[in-house]
Formats: sequence, C-alpha cells, structure tokens
Amino acid sequence: MIPGRWKIKANKLSQDLMEKLAELPYVSHRPQSENYKALLDKYQVKKKPYYKKVFAEWNMLSQLVNAGEGWSIVPSYYTRELKNADVIQIPTSLIPEVQFYMLYRKESLTRPGFKTILEQMRKAADL
Repeated sequence: MIPGRWKIKANKLSQDLMEKLAELPYVSHRPQSENYKALLDKYQVKKKPYYKKVFAEWNMLSQLVNAGEGWSIVPSYYTRELKNADVIQIPTSLIPEVQFYMLYRKESLTRPGFKTILEQMRKAADL
C-alpha cells in the first residue's frame, strides 16, 4: 500500500518503484519485519527502507498509510477499506510464508458440528 497523496502512480512492481519506496518511510507490522526483503532483492535495490513506525495490528498499518504516514506491506484483506492509498499486488512467491492457527477450547469438540468444521478445515489445509 502506498499513500495516494505521494502521487507515485504505479500499477505493478518495478525496480523504479522499489527504489522510490526505499527512500520513503516504511510502517511495519513488527520490528525488523523482513516482508520487503525479497522485493528489494528481486529488483536489486541495495538501500533498505527506514522504519518510521512499528505496530502489531495490521489495521493500524492501513490507517497510517491512508493518512500518508508511510508505505507498508499488508494482507489483501486490509486494503478493502482504503480511500487514500494505492494498492499494488505482490506475487505470493515474494512474500514470506505466514502460518495461521485455529484456537479453540477442548470442550468445543463436544458441540454438535464443531468436529465436522474442524475436519473440513484440516482437509482444506491438507493437514
């Protein structure tokens, strides 16, 4: 996501775009996030972006980009409500894999249908 007021018009990733972004503030999901590393490597950009702010909440990153505070890499879900930002899709091959976990209480297994839902999720995830 790139703040719209920065007037960086790009509809796809490129070396020129990554070099521009490396000069601008980056808002990150966590300290020393490596989300951007594969992008910079692919486009042979040597300079690392500087961290302006770090937040643990994805939604907060979207709000910061919307406000023009910096650019960020976020899951696509968090780009749906953006009004003042440009979004460029990043190929999944360039993004570190993220693992998700389903948390539930053991007693939930006694509820009708819960085991079925759990098995369907396991099957969908090939677990």
